[in-house]
Amino acid sequence: MSGNSGHGDRAEQKSVSWRSILWSTGFSVTFFAVIITMFYLESTSPRPHFIQMVNTNNANKPKPRPSANNRSGNSAFSREALRNLTLEIRKVVGASEKQGLAYGLLKPKDHHVIPNIAHFIWFSCHPFKFEDLISVLSVHRVMKAEAIYFHTDCEPTGKWWLEAKEFIPTLKVVHRTPPAKVFDRKLDQKLSDRSVDVAKLQILTEGGGIYLNTSIYVVAPLEPLRYYDYVVGKADKNAFSNEIILANKDSKFLKLYYESFKRFRESCWECTVVKGHYDLAMRNRNILHIEPDSMAKPPSSRGRNLFVKKFDWQNNLFTIRNVLNQNKDSGDERELTAESIKTLDSPLGQICRYIYYGSTDLIKSAT
Repeated sequence: MSGNSGHGDRAEQKSVSWRSILWSTGFSVTFFAVIITMFYLESTSPRPHFIQMVNTNNANKPKPRPSANNRSGNSAFSREALRNLTLEIRKVVGASEKQGLAYGLLKPKDHHVIPNIAHFIWFSCHPFKFEDLISVLSVHRVMKAEAIYFHTDCEPTGKWWLEAKEFIPTLKVVHRTPPAKVFDRKLDQKLSDRSVDVAKLQILTEGGGIYLNTSIYVVAPLEPLRYYDYVVGKADKNAFSNEIILANKDSKFLKLYYESFKRFRESCWECTVVKGHYDLAMRNRNILHIEPDSMAKPPSSRGRNLFVKKFDWQNNLFTIRNVLNQNKDSGDERELTAESIKTLDSPLGQICRYIYYGSTDLIKSAT
């Protein structure tokens, strides 16, 4: 009995031993499989791309104090580098090669009829912000305007305006008094938008070109649109953008639109510049070109997209609207500066970095 019991104990011990080995082997395989899977997921998961601002100073030498010629402390972002920055430009077509009722019926000419010059209007004394600089800079670096005319009765001051004048050799300040009337009808001088809406049409009638509000950022060259006498972008369902207009000075539609101010009413200014503009265009689609999706995005109703929702702005848009000051519920009330945009992980941050620094990537400052 005792001998049989000994054999049974050894058999049972051997069985337990094999079970232990199998269990430990299975655990090890599973453990390593989990580890390998975690490394794979970590290596393939998307993450923000940072440009590391490497300090070019010798680590063994005392760091010099930042100078006016190198505010960032990095040669890649020195004032000289920013002043001479050249962007990698992506060209888009939009609806410029399409025809039909949705786009207007105006046929393109075989040569450019709209000059590659830009006009900004700046009436009254108010701060020139970094976001305004980005707009004017985009016209210089992306649109490559031959001349940028800044029409104003009160030239801006401050560091961002000084930077605009330093970085943009084609920027020309033109003194212009806000119009007090149109077609002998007085304008309400307390409302600056009245004077701007009239002045922009007067300026385009004088020499043609491209009028832009500083809320507009140019993200692709506008050459495909300059073959038409008048170009406007659709902003909302029944409205065209008045923040950017391209026009030949002899455009028939430009003349019709300007003459429509003979009938304006102070009690319903929008009836002329919004509804009136849209209705006039719909009745005269044979003398203008309409861009339905590429010039006035995002609409005000979706302005939050600039702050939170990634979308393809690089390959489909000529211009984009910065609705920073028009959407109080944007979710991001930080003031835009050359520093704050470095880590602003949103479409607006990408656009500002592209125009100012030449790259859409996030920028990590050296420590």
